[in-house]
Amino acid sequence: MVILRFFTLIILVVFSIEINGQKNDTIILLEEFTKITRLNNTKSYNKTLNLRPNKTELNNSTLDELLSSKSAIFIKSYGPGYLSSISLRGGNAQQTSIIWNGFIINSPLNGISDLSTIPNSFIDDINIQFGNSAALWGNGGISGAIHLSNNYKFNDSLKIKIGSSIGSFSNFKSYFNVSKGFKKWHTSVRFFHNKNENDFTIYNSSNNQTSSQSNSRIYQLSFMNENYFQLNNNSFLKIIGLYQQYERQIPPTLDEQGSLAKQNDYITRFFSEYKLVKNLFLVNIKSSYFNTINDYFDPISSIVGINPSTSFLNEIDLKNKINNTNQISFSIMNSYCFSNGNNFSQKINQNRWSATFLYNWKSKNKKWSQSLNTRQVINDNKFTPLTFSYGINWKPSNKLNFYGNIGKLYRLPTINDLYWSPGGNIDLQPENGYSNDIGAIFSLHLSKSINISFEPSLFNRKINNWIIWYPNGSFWSPQNILKVWSRGIETTSNISFQKKFFLLDINFNSSYVISTNQETNNSNDRSLGKQLIYTPYYVFNFFVKLNYKKIGFKYNHTYNGYRYTSSDNMNLLYPFNIANISLSYSGKINEYSTKIFYKLNNAFNENYQLILNRPMPLINHEIGINLIINK
Repeated sequence: MVILRFFTLIILVVFSIEINGQKNDTIILLEEFTKITRLNNTKSYNKTLNLRPNKTELNNSTLDELLSSKSAIFIKSYGPGYLSSISLRGGNAQQTSIIWNGFIINSPLNGISDLSTIPNSFIDDINIQFGNSAALWGNGGISGAIHLSNNYKFNDSLKIKIGSSIGSFSNFKSYFNVSKGFKKWHTSVRFFHNKNENDFTIYNSSNNQTSSQSNSRIYQLSFMNENYFQLNNNSFLKIIGLYQQYERQIPPTLDEQGSLAKQNDYITRFFSEYKLVKNLFLVNIKSSYFNTINDYFDPISSIVGINPSTSFLNEIDLKNKINNTNQISFSIMNSYCFSNGNNFSQKINQNRWSATFLYNWKSKNKKWSQSLNTRQVINDNKFTPLTFSYGINWKPSNKLNFYGNIGKLYRLPTINDLYWSPGGNIDLQPENGYSNDIGAIFSLHLSKSINISFEPSLFNRKINNWIIWYPNGSFWSPQNILKVWSRGIETTSNISFQKKFFLLDINFNSSYVISTNQETNNSNDRSLGKQLIYTPYYVFNFFVKLNYKKIGFKYNHTYNGYRYTSSDNMNLLYPFNIANISLSYSGKINEYSTKIFYKLNNAFNENYQLILNRPMPLINHEIGINLIINK
């Protein structure tokens, strides 16, 4: 704490000097300040994929569906509306941070965020950041991060967005967004509702029998309110509140006779952010409150799990734009969380401080740029090793861009890893290692109508003390694997053609990942040199969009390769191909913009599983309407 207080004193002194010493003719506008974010300062040095959910009919769905259909990222899902987590670059879900409005929303208990609980209609912008720079936002993030953000606009008309869809298996979804921008205040309300019986037909290949999935009903209700205030010409305030209620019955696996299990989740989140710009000094103060209640009941197994958690996150970020080529940033963050769940022997408290330094440099001709960041964490009054990341970007022309980065990684065990009863392991060691990746972006504008882009990237990551849960008698328990080596290649390609009323947009995304166990404590361990479980070697995604006047056609095809379900790679799930087709009509109803769409999901009627013994729906249908009203 002495070192942290020393750094705080130094930065406050610098702040005082800058505020009083700068001249008024070098004032940065507030609008420019809002663009100087941690993400914008780091995304040029690693692969970053941008998605905009509000421009598709996927507004009626959730984040897991969007990511699986628009990228080559493997999403581990237990079924529609059930737990869905991400596997990025051969890592597990705990190693990818989900960051909403600058705050990590991964559970402090198990370290993951359920993507099926995040409505696409609640998000305006998505950036998928691959690589180690994501660790700047907090513990985890050593594989990458999913950045979710919301937009606002002052002096904007009243906008109402309404959408509803019905589909197979008694699936009903609806959303409602309303927003209004005043001179110095923007406010919005968002609502999402999802109800699904999920009683789809499943085929059990072990006994060649078909049946309807049982005990599978889900119900989701989400509400969010956003408020943005321009207090004066150089200060800004943002306040966001979110409440979600999720009720899920847990269906039986293929080798179970039946299930009566159910799970209820209640999520409350508040975000606040204050921004101040004074001459060349920028101040950003953020605070959040998260409360999550997870209740699990299984009368057949006599299991009652009540696991609440409460988190407080506070951060102050100070930036100084020294000149047009140099910029520095220093931040201090505190994360405090606690839980008194009945799966812990006592109330668990976790308190972490961190200090982050970020330096950005850009050449005067804007062809070269560099970024260096370091992060020091104090976990329960103990210093962790200093981590760093260095990135470089070279843009020799408007058609060509090269980037690369290298960094040191460190991830602490989660609360469940350490204290869950039964199975927690207080002797777990933190994960640590190094990663590096390089990539290039080729962009060609053949004419005003034709654009082509291609981005290949290579990555390499070695992690010591990798944390993984293994069966341990009658329960599971986390263990450290001595070393895991992840490496691979990713590609992103796009071809677009637009001429008057005609639009053709083609996207290819692929990833080839090898993630193997390199060292073990046991010479007879059959997992040595084997691919990690649920890590597909190859994932390919193809997406084509065709619009002519008011008619739209979309085809999405995803291939997922072999996934091993045992550490010795003796058991596996076979590859599968999923095709989704969408037809839409865009027009006007009483001068209101309207889109009517039909979706054919799993068009080839593929029988597949993402998780062992958790079947996914066969061919199914969905029809819906989206309406936009401007006043």
